[in-house]
Amino acid sequence: MKTTKILLGALRVSALIALFAMTPAQAQTVNVNFNSDNATYSGTGAAPDPGTVWNSVQWARDGGFPSSGYGQTATGLVNSTGGASLVTVSLYDAGGYNPYNAASAHHAVFADPLLSDEFYGGGSTIAISGLTVGGIYDLYLYSQNGNYNSDNTTFTFGTSKTAVNNAVGDETFTAGVNYVEFVLTADGSGDITGSYGGAAAGLDGLQVEAVPAVVPEPVSLATMSLVGMAMLLFCKRLKKQSV
Repeated sequence: MKTTKILLGALRVSALIALFAMTPAQAQTVNVNFNSDNATYSGTGAAPDPGTVWNSVQWARDGGFPSSGYGQTATGLVNSTGGASLVTVSLYDAGGYNPYNAASAHHAVFADPLLSDEFYGGGSTIAISGLTVGGIYDLYLYSQNGNYNSDNTTFTFGTSKTAVNNAVGDETFTAGVNYVEFVLTADGSGDITGSYGGAAAGLDGLQVEAVPAVVPEPVSLATMSLVGMAMLLFCKRLKKQSV
């Protein structure tokens, strides 16, 4: 009985060491600000990422997406700290820009460079590529038509749908008001694809953040190995005593 208790105690210690040895790897985030003649946003967004670097994506204004199936892709994007990234972002069947910049009476009162101008559209496709196959990502999509009220946009990824319904004068990032969040898995090509539409639908920007994998620390791995060896020797000793 005493021997069993000692063995169970050793197993509990080993499990605790394994638990605390696992630490999340640092997440990589790519921020995109769709804008026309407005300044590029700089600062943190709704994602829990301290990086403040945003990619300014400026395509043709109204008429930039003239026909069904037409699209454009943003390449050369950097991550939220300015480092190189393999991520690309594409839009298909979008309508064009609503360039409500700071000089307009309809500019946003919060995060103006990000939330004032947008790509409007209905049934428009968003494709994010260059991701890790099978990787899990938090995707934040921003939609606020400047300071207009009730700009409604529904985002769809797979079977998941989430809508934004703006409120005039909102002064913070608020889920369901000026952004939505999805947790998605990149497909076999390293892509995430969805769509957006609705009454006065628009897309101001996005953040795609890799959900960090939990990996053991090297020092903790060594500690776990020592515990494993000790348990093995202990079990051999018990076996000898029982003979």
